[in-house]
Amino acid sequence: MKVVTRFAPSPTGKLHIGGARTALFNFLFSKYHSGEFLIRIENTDKNRSTIENVNSIIDSLNWLDLSSSQKIIFQTENFQSHQSVAFELLEKGFAYKCFLNEDELEKLRINSRKTGLPIRSPYRNKNIQNNFNDNFVIRLKMPSSGETTINDRVQGKVTVKNEILDDMVLLRKDKTPTYMLASVVDDYIMGITHIIRGDDHFNNAFRQIQIIKYLNWPTPEYVHIPLIHGQDGAKLSKRHGAKNLIEYKEMGFDPIAVKNYLLLLGYSLTDEKIYNFQDNVFKFELKKINKSPSRFDEIKLRNINSTFLKNADLRYLVSKIVKDKNLKNKNLIRNLSYFLPELVKRYKLLNEIEDDLSWMSDDFSINTEEYPIELKNKNSLETLEEVYQILNSCDWELNNIKTSISNYIKDNNLMMKDVAPLIRLAITGKLNTPDIYNTLYILGKEICLNRLKTCL
Repeated sequence: MKVVTRFAPSPTGKLHIGGARTALFNFLFSKYHSGEFLIRIENTDKNRSTIENVNSIIDSLNWLDLSSSQKIIFQTENFQSHQSVAFELLEKGFAYKCFLNEDELEKLRINSRKTGLPIRSPYRNKNIQNNFNDNFVIRLKMPSSGETTINDRVQGKVTVKNEILDDMVLLRKDKTPTYMLASVVDDYIMGITHIIRGDDHFNNAFRQIQIIKYLNWPTPEYVHIPLIHGQDGAKLSKRHGAKNLIEYKEMGFDPIAVKNYLLLLGYSLTDEKIYNFQDNVFKFELKKINKSPSRFDEIKLRNINSTFLKNADLRYLVSKIVKDKNLKNKNLIRNLSYFLPELVKRYKLLNEIEDDLSWMSDDFSINTEEYPIELKNKNSLETLEEVYQILNSCDWELNNIKTSISNYIKDNNLMMKDVAPLIRLAITGKLNTPDIYNTLYILGKEICLNRLKTCL
């Protein structure tokens, strides 16, 4: 059997951590089994679905490099199929027309809350096929006795009594399908073999599987994964600072690091290796999905991102920064290549490295109105004047630069901390940069002398 999985986000919001993890699990499972990973946008909620959210979701998936094996499907494109299935169920006696108005329905809801029993419409057992009133919904006629069992690959074997399942609506009064119907029909049309999704959908599975049974369709494997919680143990939400994936991209996280952290959220690993899921086939096994909720920790995500930067291929990082910042200056790109090995030791996010791009550029200069107080001190300026003269007469080799400044410090009974921060401020405008000797050497004699002269 060819494995086919799907990720089916609703564009009523942007893609967040939980959805991204679901997409990753589906992608990894299908890839390991040489199957297909499909994307379906479930946009049946016309009032809340937006093009902006659709684009954001697709951009997030593209950033994570979780691409669909086929063209992305929009659920609204299959409305006719959804309607056709609803009327087929109606014709076979597995569904019925319900003419309840809002007041009548509300009374049933109140009674349901009191008794704990599901809503059962009085039209369930009435023969009203010749009624010409079009103001009806189509409800699925759930079995009133017996049990339904699902052998979930994570939750295990779970059984519920059919009497607690409500007669869910398949088609609304305007004849648009509900999610509960559309999702099942689309999964059948797309040939989905494994439904990997959050366990907040587990209750839906017991109701949706009735449609599958009534139509004698193949039953997919169900894989309901526990939700992601915050550090307080509650479901991850905005109050935990939960962000959408585009925000993590803008903060400077690398998609490879993010995917490795997402894997840790609910999947058992015995090593701390950072995987490149595109180049390598990761052995994703459903039995290794944890049964208990995971807890999101942004500090751990940052640490994984930091580890990734320190061990990533230099060419990958340079090309990524060049692309993100649209860099075209060859000298700046050259400088970046030289400084990057040192910079990745200091930072955890790529954006923090990108902040150093300004002083690596040939045309960098410190705004005179923003000069640090250290560069306005008379003694500091005298020291910089002497450093300028030393560097001006120095043969520009790394050892020569280091020896010249070291001799100056020794001859004047100074310490490195008395001189190096001043040079660093004058040359880069910062106190936290790579080794000062390397910085001087790589930037070059002309640029360094010009920046010192500007300060003076």
